[in-house]
Order: sequence, then structure tokens, then C-alpha cells
Amino acid sequence: MNTLMSKTIKSFFCGLIFSTVLGGTLLTANALSSSKSNIMRQSANGVSYEAYSTVTTGKNIYGNYYVTGYTNVEATNVSTLRSGSCGVQPRFYSDDHSIIKSGDWTYSSGNATGVGSTVMWIDADSSKAYYAQGSFKIFNGNGYDEYDTWRSPSLRDFT
Repeated sequence: MNTLMSKTIKSFFCGLIFSTVLGGTLLTANALSSSKSNIMRQSANGVSYEAYSTVTTGKNIYGNYYVTGYTNVEATNVSTLRSGSCGVQPRFYSDDHSIIKSGDWTYSSGNATGVGSTVMWIDADSSKAYYAQGSFKIFNGNGYDEYDTWRSPSLRDFT
């Protein structure tokens, strides 16, 4: 009888834990939309790179509207880069070209082939449209060449 009761209690608590984890996952899910820029291609110091920016808009479970800007740069013809070979600075703007948020420069490290970084704004104005256009740097042997990514299409979808 003790073994049966022990198994029943274990089953109950396993079910409770599973339900809690599943319920928590469903509660934190949110609605989002994203828009990605065209890929920009540049080369420096014998390495070819591709860079882009993405804007994402959404509404979290608390009813807050948010916007994120993501910028990424990747080497396409090497398997790894030396640390600091490239860097990104994510930014996003409102449709009237006003900068809303800009992130810090982030550089590649370790055995990576590139780097990406995100900046976020919570409590965004849902009546406006937003786009992402970040910057990226690539090492040319003496310093960095800096470029802006192409602008992502504007997005005003917070559903």
C-alpha cells in the first residue's frame, strides 16, 4: 500500500509540475511580427560578409507593446574569425526617421563566424510604424570599415 500511495503521489506531482511548466510557457507566449532588410554584402581583408537588420513588433502578456531592432553580420567564406573581426550596432527608427533606440557596439569573439545584437523598447507607441537599420564594422587589416545595413521595411503590426 505504501508503494502504491508513493507512486500515486509521484504521478500527481509530476503531472502538476508538467502542467505548471506548460501553462507558464503558454502564458508567456506573445504575438509578434517581423520585417527583415535585404542582405548587404561587403568584403575586407580577404573575408566576405553579409549583414542585415530586422525589426520586430509585438504585444507581451502584460499588454505592453514592444519593438526590437536586430543587426547581424556573418562571414560567408571562412569557418571562423579572429575575435574582433566584425561588429554590429543595432538601431531602430520610427517611420518619420527619428531614431528610437540604439544599442552599443558588439564585436565577434572566439570561434564565431559573425555577431548579432538586439536592442528593445517596451511601451512602444502602437500607432507608429518602425524600421530597423543598424551599422556593422569589418576589419580591413589596419582598422575598420563601417557601413549601415539596408533599411528593413516598416512595420506597424502589433498583433
